[in-house]
Amino acid sequence: MTQQQIRDQHAATFQKWADAISNGDVNSFVACFAADAVVEDIAMGTVTRGEHDIREAASRWFQAMGDEKLTLLAHLEGDGHAAVMWELSGVAQGTFTELSTDVKPGSRFAKQGMSAFRFTADGLFAWERSHWDRASLRRQIEGQDVR
Repeated sequence: MTQQQIRDQHAATFQKWADAISNGDVNSFVACFAADAVVEDIAMGTVTRGEHDIREAASRWFQAMGDEKLTLLAHLEGDGHAAVMWELSGVAQGTFTELSTDVKPGSRFAKQGMSAFRFTADGLFAWERSHWDRASLRRQIEGQDVR
């Protein structure tokens, strides 16, 4: 594959991932990951390993956060990794315990972040590391003053 073909393959997976999050589609979300993928969320201090655990975590997140829209802001490639900068908006409708246990249902939120990835040869995510501001999101969903 040429570098452009690889970049296009990665871009297609990023778009499928963003669409799955925006649609709350667990099956499409999990289909973006290799069976033995590892997902590291730096803000929440979690590491999720394998298709089963990724599915379970995504299911709980999609139940707790609704009306989500993930917008891809930038796609970067280099040194064996690919990354996207993104913005996620939505509405808290329940509790995702790794994030907060004091959620005000109906609270709107927006967060920006960056996720770095390694891919399998067939264009699936083998590894993801996500970076974003946990304190800002907690203030939004817990209904605290954001000043």
